[in-house]
Amino acid sequence: FEIIRYLMLTGDFQMSRNRLEELLRNEEQGSDSYKMGFYYSFLLAMMQSDPVADSLLGEVLINLPENEKANDALNLFIVSSLLSSSEKEQFFHAYRRMQLFRQEEAVDTLMALYEATKNEEMLILAGEWAQMGNMISTAESIFSREFENSILQDYALLKQAELEGNKNTARIFLQENPQSVFSPAFRRLLGN
Repeated sequence: FEIIRYLMLTGDFQMSRNRLEELLRNEEQGSDSYKMGFYYSFLLAMMQSDPVADSLLGEVLINLPENEKANDALNLFIVSSLLSSSEKEQFFHAYRRMQLFRQEEAVDTLMALYEATKNEEMLILAGEWAQMGNMISTAESIFSREFENSILQDYALLKQAELEGNKNTARIFLQENPQSVFSPAFRRLLGN
């Protein structure tokens, strides 16, 4: 699957699809490789805006329920469903850059997408990718922004507190928002 993945990430979708079909041709239905084929078929469909991606997502969730790739697929689907065709193209360009360990390019692309759309989820994702790419000052800068969406604002505060190891921020948040969905994560910060 690594060659298939690499071909996909470099934008050679047809060769990636051909290699996937070749790999799965003699695979027994129900085998781990056959099930993983749904994930890669889903990614190819998403990156090419193929409507079959909807049904492939269902296959991924059914066949790989305990695999983290199922969550990844669901997240990709949800985030990209909020975007226009041209924005999806930009988003998947950023996604491919991130997967190829070109974090700075990926973050820059998401930031440009955010500036064009004002979609705050792109901003959060840019912050997460910056953090994953060890671009800590960029991540801190992103998470310290003001968000219109209160849930994203709370999440950004959590990420900022994690990056800074700021237990005081966690205490204040928990005093003001004891029932927040993010409260357990803030409590973990206090325990460290």
